[in-house]
Parts: sequence; C-alpha cells; structure tokens
Amino acid sequence: MVREGWHKRVGVDLLVWLLAVLLCMFWRWIADKSEIKAYWVLFGVLAVLWVVVGYAVQLYRSYKETYIWQSLLSVIADDIVLIALSWVVLPRLPYSLSPRVATSMIVLVGGLELVVVMLEHYWKYATNMDVPVMPIQPREKKTYERDTIIDEVPLNDIRGINKRFCVVNQLLPDDGKYVCCYRPQEYEKASKWAKFVKRVLPRLLLTSRLYFDINKGRKRMLSKTEVYGRLYYCGFEVDRSENKGELEYVYAHRKSQPYPREKMKVYGPLIKLPRVCEHGEVKYFYKIRTMHPYAEYIQNYVFDNRGGMDIADKSNDDWRITAWGRVLRKYWLDELPMVYNWLKGDMKLVGVRPLSQAMFDSYPEWLQEKRTKCKPGLMPPFYVDHPTTMEELFANEDAYLTAYLEHPIRTDMRYFFLILRSILTRKTHSA
Repeated sequence: MVREGWHKRVGVDLLVWLLAVLLCMFWRWIADKSEIKAYWVLFGVLAVLWVVVGYAVQLYRSYKETYIWQSLLSVIADDIVLIALSWVVLPRLPYSLSPRVATSMIVLVGGLELVVVMLEHYWKYATNMDVPVMPIQPREKKTYERDTIIDEVPLNDIRGINKRFCVVNQLLPDDGKYVCCYRPQEYEKASKWAKFVKRVLPRLLLTSRLYFDINKGRKRMLSKTEVYGRLYYCGFEVDRSENKGELEYVYAHRKSQPYPREKMKVYGPLIKLPRVCEHGEVKYFYKIRTMHPYAEYIQNYVFDNRGGMDIADKSNDDWRITAWGRVLRKYWLDELPMVYNWLKGDMKLVGVRPLSQAMFDSYPEWLQEKRTKCKPGLMPPFYVDHPTTMEELFANEDAYLTAYLEHPIRTDMRYFFLILRSILTRKTHSA
C-alpha cells in the first residue's frame, strides 16, 4: 500500500539525490574525466529511475503498516536494480557517463535512505502507535470489597504508574483510601550524569519508550510534584504525606474518575498552556517547561496550601518549579517560545498578560470585560508600575486598557519605552 503523503517522501528522495550528486562532484577522484554537466544528466536519469523502481518494489508503502525489514529490503532492492541498469545501459548511451559514478551515487543514496527508513520506524516505535488508550469504565453503584488499599512497592520501580493508579481508582468506592510510597529524587544515590539520564530520558517523546524497555521502569527519578500530579490526574486527592527513612508515604482518597485519555503522556522541554484571550477565547501559548511533570494538575492544591496565588498568577513559594526553571523565569528565557504566538497573531508586542482561567476568574467582572476587548501582549504594563497587591494590579491594567481603547498605537508606543526603561534601569526580571 502506497503511504499517505508519498509525494513528500519522493521530495525527500530527490533532496537525497541532490546531496549525492554534489558529493560525487566534490570528490571527482572517484570518477573518470566526465564533464560537470554529465553529472547533472546522470543525476536526473537516476533520480527518476529511483522513484519508478522504488514504486515497483513498494518503497513508498506506509511505514506504519510495514515491518522495518520490509522497508530495508525495498531500499536494497532499489539499489541493486539501479546499479545493474547503470552497468548495462550507461555504456550504450552517447554520453561520457561512467557506471562507477552512477554506482557511487546509488550507494550514497541507498545509505541515506536506510537512515531515513530507520528513523521512520524508530518514530513508530517511540510513539507507541499500537498501544490503545486505557479504557475507563463508567462508574456503577456496587458494593466494593475494600475501602482502603496500601501499596508497599515504591513507585520508582513501577513502569505503568498511571495505569496502576487507574486500576486502584476503579477498585475503590468514593472517598476510598489509597496509600502509596516513593523515594524522592533528592535521595537518589547516583552521579549527576546518571540523574540527568533518569530525569530527562523518560520524559521525552523519542526516548521514553526506549528508556523503559531497557530499564524496565526501575529506579526512576520522581519528584513530589510528579507523584502528586499523577494522583490528581488519575482521580485522587492528596490528604497528607509522611516521611519514613528514604521513602515518603502519600495518603490520598478517591475523588473522581481518572482523566487519562492519551495513548502516552510525555513531557518535553516545551509546554503549551491554555490562556484566556480576546473575546474570551482560550488559546494555547508556548513556554519552556519550568515545572516538574504533572504540575498542572495540582495547581489548586498548591494555591490552597501556600496561601493562594500571587499577582503574577503563581503560587507563593511554588515547589513545583525546578532549579533550572527558576533561572529561566528570572531572565524571561522561559517566555521566548511565545514569540511564535506573537508571529501567529495570538498576541501583540505590548499588552496585558494572557491569564490562566483560575487567575482570570479572580478578576472583577468590569476588568474581565475590558481584558477580553484586547489582545494580550508580550510586554505587560505590570513592569511599568510594579504593583505589589491585587488592587494595585487591577488599577495598573485598568489604566493601560482605558488608554489603549482610546488611542491604541500611541498607548502601546508609550508603554513600550516605559517598559524598556524599567528593564534597563530597574533590572526588572520575570516573575
């Protein structure tokens, strides 16, 4: 079966052929004394033949529906057929084209094609396309055999933590108790490099499955944020925690049905966050991840236990933030990906910050209405007056929005230079 979007793969093949002919022209010693233009003639002939023969040997079948050995055999077959044609046909043509040059090009292209094929199949493997979404059965009224489950196996040595939590969730009645334990990452005895590998590779899309297939999920690095976040993600609510030696026991109760709907849940360096924008529309804004995985599921928990959120839409003394995250936030580096949102037109250069739904709901209705009349901005008026209370923040944004609605261009230009001066003279940092 020819793969969907096969024309894109043909385009990739033509680029590979172009690279091959350039390399052959650069290393002229592998060829005879053919003229430069002969290379381009040979390139055109072989590239067309490659696509035709590749179609015949099913090179362009969807990698999602083939085994890797089938794709590799297709590339090798294409190589062999073209090399044979070159040695039989080229000497008979009225061009000074050497079969050795053709063979060199074909071998180069075949090698690069093998790399492309392996990358495609590794992508299929890494994204775990054949693993179905875990079914969550509708909740039914019934008598449950137990109202408390105690799990003595540390979560660090369990591969499918979410699946385990979901199974427990379905075994417990409403408000049923669950106790689990884990070894916090600060107790992990390993080198900095080993800690980096254990912390990063399981989170990335392209390395997560490979890491767990090799490691079997043992001795993974877990933070308090991730454990709590996974529990909330799977329908639990944390009551308290207790340290016993190097293990921390978490006491929770069943609150609701689990959230899981994804085939996999991985956390890369980028994150997109829902924010309330113009006309009340919710759009996603990109940032560099500065929090531990699953931090978004315990936002209300952290706010409630740390005295609520501050004026920057963050918790006071937020322990979900990583050490690197604090550095990135201090110098605005975490907000660099929002330039993409600016280029897309989701926001303008100067304007009020895009807010999470929780923070937006804390605003008075009259200010919510004003906010939804304007696009959010990369450079907020917050950095002009530096408000320290919610009332001062409301007054700061109201002053900007009132002026902007009357004179948009003039207001944004004035605030741009005021914010720039604040950054340069007062050394303003991101919250």
